[in-house]
Amino acid sequence: MMEELGRALQPLRRQLRLLASRAVLKLMKDAVSVQVKALDGEPKDDAELFQQYGFRSRPLAGAEGIMLALGGTRDHTVILCMDDRRYQVDLLKNGEVAMYTDEEDYFVLKRGRIAELNTKTFVVKASEKVRFETPMVENTGEIKDKCDSGGVTMADMRTKHNAHDHNETNVAGGKTSKPNQVF
Repeated sequence: MMEELGRALQPLRRQLRLLASRAVLKLMKDAVSVQVKALDGEPKDDAELFQQYGFRSRPLAGAEGIMLALGGTRDHTVILCMDDRRYQVDLLKNGEVAMYTDEEDYFVLKRGRIAELNTKTFVVKASEKVRFETPMVENTGEIKDKCDSGGVTMADMRTKHNAHDHNETNVAGGKTSKPNQVF
C-alpha cells in the first residue's frame, strides 16, 4: 500500500522539485530579460529578472539567484534575489543596510543613524537647488566655486582677502594696511 502511494506521488515530487532552483547568471539581455543556467546545467534564455520597485541593478555574469517556475512549468521562469558572493560588503554590523558595486563603491546606513557613501566621484543633479537642513556642514578638503568655468577655491579666496590692499582715497594717500581680521 505504501509503495503504491509512493509511486503515485512520484510525479508530484518531481514537479515540486522543479518549482524552485538556484541559477547562475550568464547574460543580462536588457533591463528584465536574462540568460541563466540552473545548477543542474539547464539553460534558460529568456527568464524574467524580478526586482524591487524603485531599485534597479544589472548584475554581472556569475551572480546567483533563485529560479522559480511559475505555474509549475519550466516554460515560464522568473529569477528572484540576485546576489554576487564575489563582491559582498563585509563591513556591516547587525541591523545595517548597504548598496554596493563590484568596484568597491558603497552606501551604508549604519548604526547610530549614520549614512556613509564611499565612491570616487559623487555628482548631485538638482534642477532647482540643493538644501542642507543642519546646524553644521564640515569638509576635509577644498571647496571650489563655479568649478566648470575657472572658479576659485575657498582657500584661494581666503589668501587673496587676507593679503589684499588698495589705494587710499583720503588725504593721507598711499595704500591701506592689510586687514586686521583675517578670513
